Amino acid sequence: MPPRRPRRVGELIRQELSLLLAAKVRDPRLKGAALTEVEVARDLKTAHVYFVCPPGRSEEVAAGLRQAGGFIKRELAAKLELRYMPDLVYHYDTSLDKGRAMEDLLASLKEGE
Repeated sequence: MPPRRPRRVGELIRQELSLLLAAKVRDPRLKGAALTEVEVARDLKTAHVYFVCPPGRSEEVAAGLRQAGGFIKRELAAKLELRYMPDLVYHYDTSLDKGRAMEDLLASLKEGE
Protein backbone atom coordinates (compact mmCIF):
# COMPACT_ATOMS: atom_id res chain seq x y z
CA MET A 1 0.00 0.00 0.00
CA PRO A 2 1.47 3.36 -0.99
CA PRO A 3 2.05 6.01 1.65
CA ARG A 4 -0.80 8.36 2.42
CA ARG A 5 0.68 11.60 1.11
CA PRO A 6 1.09 10.46 -2.54
CA ARG A 7 -2.48 9.10 -2.50
CA ARG A 8 -3.85 12.35 -1.10
CA VAL A 9 -1.87 14.47 -3.57
CA GLY A 10 -3.01 12.20 -6.43
CA GLU A 11 -6.66 12.56 -5.47
CA LEU A 12 -6.28 16.33 -5.13
CA ILE A 13 -4.64 16.53 -8.58
CA ARG A 14 -7.43 14.40 -10.08
CA GLN A 15 -10.15 16.62 -8.64
CA GLU A 16 -8.55 19.91 -9.67
CA LEU A 17 -7.54 18.61 -13.09
CA SER A 18 -11.08 17.42 -13.77
CA LEU A 19 -12.43 20.86 -12.92
CA LEU A 20 -9.72 22.52 -15.00
CA LEU A 21 -10.46 20.36 -18.05
CA ALA A 22 -14.17 21.11 -17.77
CA ALA A 23 -13.85 24.84 -17.23
CA LYS A 24 -10.68 26.25 -18.79
CA VAL A 25 -9.19 23.92 -21.40
CA ARG A 26 -10.82 24.65 -24.74
CA ASP A 27 -9.10 22.05 -26.92
CA PRO A 28 -11.85 20.22 -28.87
CA ARG A 29 -9.77 17.01 -28.80
CA LEU A 30 -10.43 16.76 -25.06
CA LYS A 31 -14.22 16.72 -25.34
CA GLY A 32 -15.63 13.52 -23.87
CA ALA A 33 -12.45 12.65 -21.98
CA ALA A 34 -12.63 11.86 -18.27
CA LEU A 35 -9.98 11.19 -15.66
CA THR A 36 -10.11 7.90 -13.80
CA GLU A 37 -7.07 7.98 -11.54
CA VAL A 38 -3.87 9.82 -10.72
CA GLU A 39 -0.97 7.84 -9.25
CA VAL A 40 1.77 9.96 -7.71
CA ALA A 41 5.28 8.59 -7.17
CA ARG A 42 6.55 8.32 -3.60
CA ASP A 43 8.95 11.22 -4.13
CA LEU A 44 6.04 13.37 -5.48
CA LYS A 45 8.03 14.22 -8.63
CA THR A 46 5.85 12.37 -11.16
CA ALA A 47 2.09 11.90 -11.45
CA HIS A 48 0.63 9.33 -13.85
CA VAL A 49 -2.77 10.58 -15.02
CA TYR A 50 -5.13 7.91 -16.41
CA PHE A 51 -8.01 8.93 -18.67
CA VAL A 52 -10.86 7.36 -20.63
CA CYS A 53 -12.45 8.67 -23.81
CA PRO A 54 -14.79 7.63 -26.61
CA PRO A 55 -13.53 4.61 -28.58
CA GLY A 56 -10.79 5.28 -31.12
CA ARG A 57 -9.83 8.70 -29.75
CA SER A 58 -7.17 7.80 -27.17
CA GLU A 59 -4.21 9.04 -29.26
CA GLU A 60 -6.02 12.28 -30.10
CA VAL A 61 -6.89 12.95 -26.46
CA ALA A 62 -3.35 12.09 -25.28
CA ALA A 63 -1.93 14.54 -27.85
CA GLY A 64 -4.31 17.25 -26.64
CA LEU A 65 -3.32 16.67 -23.03
CA ARG A 66 0.39 16.75 -23.87
CA GLN A 67 -0.02 19.95 -25.90
CA ALA A 68 -1.89 21.65 -23.05
CA GLY A 69 0.63 20.25 -20.53
CA GLY A 70 2.37 23.53 -19.70
CA PHE A 71 -0.91 25.39 -19.19
CA ILE A 72 -2.34 22.53 -17.10
CA LYS A 73 0.74 22.27 -14.88
CA ARG A 74 0.84 26.05 -14.32
CA GLU A 75 -2.85 26.21 -13.41
CA LEU A 76 -2.59 23.22 -11.09
CA ALA A 77 0.50 24.62 -9.38
CA ALA A 78 -1.35 27.86 -8.66
CA LYS A 79 -4.36 25.99 -7.21
CA LEU A 80 -2.61 23.26 -5.22
CA GLU A 81 0.15 25.32 -3.59
CA LEU A 82 2.51 22.36 -3.41
CA ARG A 83 6.21 22.91 -2.82
CA TYR A 84 6.93 20.99 -6.03
CA MET A 85 4.41 20.36 -8.79
CA PRO A 86 4.79 16.80 -10.14
CA ASP A 87 5.42 16.22 -13.85
CA LEU A 88 2.22 14.90 -15.42
CA VAL A 89 2.41 11.79 -17.60
CA TYR A 90 -0.81 10.85 -19.43
CA HIS A 91 -1.98 7.27 -20.07
CA TYR A 92 -5.11 5.82 -21.63
CA ASP A 93 -6.89 3.69 -18.99
CA THR A 94 -7.58 0.28 -20.51
CA SER A 95 -9.41 -1.09 -17.46
CA LEU A 96 -12.85 -0.17 -18.85
CA ASP A 97 -12.05 -1.87 -22.16
CA LYS A 98 -10.87 -4.98 -20.31
CA GLY A 99 -14.04 -4.99 -18.20
CA ARG A 100 -16.21 -4.63 -21.28
CA ALA A 101 -14.37 -7.50 -22.99
CA MET A 102 -14.87 -9.67 -19.90
CA GLU A 103 -18.60 -8.88 -19.86
CA ASP A 104 -18.86 -9.80 -23.55
CA LEU A 105 -17.04 -13.06 -22.89
CA LEU A 106 -19.36 -13.94 -20.00
CA ALA A 107 -22.41 -13.05 -22.10
CA SER A 108 -21.21 -15.32 -24.92
CA LEU A 109 -20.72 -18.15 -22.43
CA LYS A 110 -24.30 -17.73 -21.18
CA GLU A 111 -25.63 -17.82 -24.74
CA GLY A 112 -23.76 -21.08 -25.33
CA GLU A 113 -25.53 -22.87 -22.47
